[in-house]
Formats: sequence, C-alpha cells, structure tokens
Amino acid sequence: MEKEQGRVRRPWSEVAHPDGSTQMYTLGEFFDCIRLSKRWSPKALQFIAQGRLVGLPDEEADIAILVVPTAIRAVFSPVSTSPDDATIQMPEFEFEGWLLGEYSERIWVRGELRINSIEGTEPNECTLYRLAPGEEMGTVRTSENTWEHYPLM
Repeated sequence: MEKEQGRVRRPWSEVAHPDGSTQMYTLGEFFDCIRLSKRWSPKALQFIAQGRLVGLPDEEADIAILVVPTAIRAVFSPVSTSPDDATIQMPEFEFEGWLLGEYSERIWVRGELRINSIEGTEPNECTLYRLAPGEEMGTVRTSENTWEHYPLM
C-alpha cells in the first residue's frame, strides 16, 4: 500500500457483473453467499475487475475474480444533511470478503455498493478496495460468547 499525504492509497477497482449488465448482484445474493458458505465450501460472487486489485503488472487488464462475502452493512452518504434531499436518503452498502483463488496470500477486499437512482432498490454500482493485511474483520469471532462459555447440560 502506498502512502500519499498521510493517507494510505489502496489498490481499488470499479467492478462489473460478469454478464455485462448494468445491474449488480442483489442484496439477497450477497446474503445467500454469507448464509450458505461453509468453511470448506465457500460461496462466491464473480466480478470483472482491473488487474491492479490483485497486483498484476497490467493494472488495467480486465480479470475475473471470485469474492466470498463475509459481512455486509448499510451505510448512508455524508454528502448532505438536508432531510429534503431525497437522493441522499438512499442507503448504500459496504461488504467485506476475500478472494477465492490461487494467490500468494489471502486477499481481503471491502466493497462499496451504490444505488444510483431514487427508484432503484438494488445496487447497480460497485467499487472494491484491497485491504491491508490485518485490516479485515475476517471470519474469527469478535465476542467472548463462544461455546466454551456455555456449561454442558
């Protein structure tokens, strides 16, 4: 990751749906991947991204990647604080996941899903950012409520 004026510059890529349509995956498809993934059988979504995301020498080359989503959340744009601005009241979504495939290390990404119309109910734009090692939430429990804390009956 490069530093630029005190900020980390992350590899990023606008991504597209592999069928070339203007729609992105539905929120339901993201939740299905999260819900149906198993440790030895992860469920992934395919995207078309630029090579810079995975460190290819040809940074602009279009490549197919498989992202295994592990978390998703709703976020709101900080652009406007006016309650009358209808275009800013639409939620956006962020997700985290890792790239399935043969890489020298596990690559974690954060994705920004955007709905770019008031009538829209599903995301139709996405940008992926590569996370630095250790920056991901990952797949390890974050709470102390594990099975070891429950007495056997």
